[in-house]
Amino acid sequence: MDRHDIIGEIRRTPREGRALGEMAFECGTGIKESNWSDEYRARLSDAVAEAGLETNQMNPRLRR
Repeated sequence: MDRHDIIGEIRRTPREGRALGEMAFECGTGIKESNWSDEYRARLSDAVAEAGLETNQMNPRLRR
């Protein structure tokens, strides 16, 4: 699996205009972290940005 295939899957699987998270991406595509980390060596969000999608953000801490 090469960079082009991974980017294609990222573009194919967004929900509500946002890319899937790591676990949902693996479940939805069968592409494991070991496949994309060889190409990107960093974070899936780097590949998501390259695919032209908005990267996911951590949930802000809820105030009580």
